[in-house]
Order: sequence, then C-alpha cells, then structure tokens
Amino acid sequence: VLVSKAVGRQPGRAQLHVSTRTPTVSTLSAEWAGEVAQTPGFANVAWDTQMDAEVTTLDELIAQFGLPVFCKIDVEGSEPDALFGLNQPIAALSLEYIPAALDRTMICLEHLKHLGDYRYNLVEGERPHFSLEGWVGKETVAARLQSLTQTARAGELFAITIASNPSLHSG
Repeated sequence: VLVSKAVGRQPGRAQLHVSTRTPTVSTLSAEWAGEVAQTPGFANVAWDTQMDAEVTTLDELIAQFGLPVFCKIDVEGSEPDALFGLNQPIAALSLEYIPAALDRTMICLEHLKHLGDYRYNLVEGERPHFSLEGWVGKETVAARLQSLTQTARAGELFAITIASNPSLHSG
C-alpha cells in the first residue's frame, strides 16, 4: 500500500523541500538541508522548490495497518520527527545517518531508549555487511558513530529489541 504522506511527529501539513535534480533527497527539514549541503555527497544538490505535504505519524500508520516486524526510516534529516510520532517499540527498524548531521541520530537513539530495550548495529556507506561484530548497546554504537569524520559516507543504523530477539546479550 502506498501512502502519499510524509511521516512526522504529529499529523498535519508541512513544506517538503524538493530537489528536482535529485528528488530522493527531498526533505521536510530545511535545517538538515543546510547542515549537509557542504558535504561531498550533497555538494551538487539544490532544494529548489517546495510543495505542501500532508503529514501522518508512525503511530497512525500502525493503527491503520498494524505493527510492522521491520520499519525502514529514510526521511532525509527528519528521522527524529518520524520517531517522535512513534510511542511503542517496533521489533526491528533502521534509519539513515549522515556523519555531518549526527546530532539527529543521537536524538533518535535517546528516543529509542524510551521505547524499548534496543541493540544496534551499523552498515557504514554502501558496504554489504554490518560494521560491528555483534549487536551492541546505545553507548557503544553512539561512540562508533561519533568516531566517524564529518565527511564519512552516510550509512544505516539498525535497531532490534531484546523482547523480539531474546538471544541478544547486553552490550
């Protein structure tokens, strides 16, 4: 099912900043666009138009479609807002991180801590495997993320709950 809405912290409307040349990096966050604009991966991106978008929440989507087993969140800098619209744990999820805007990822880690007992792993850049040898706790993954240079490639943070994966150990 395709839902033609943005995902945020509360239902409503928002301005979507669109890059007509690279629409896959369109974003609800003008601040994020400013943060990443100077990084190598975004040097040629221009958010040159805006459009009005209807916004829903992850909680509303779960009420409509049921609790997913896995949720991929790739919303170009709006990851904290998307997660703030979630008030229950999802067994497994992933979200994109960009080293030049890690403060957003740290906010997401804090919110996930309040939703459930999560363990984490990373895929750095476009590598076809996890970067860490096992699933680790929030502090360990945060330290790894903070060790990246601001010009490092974007990657994906994966989170799984202990409740859905009881074989995981604390880390």
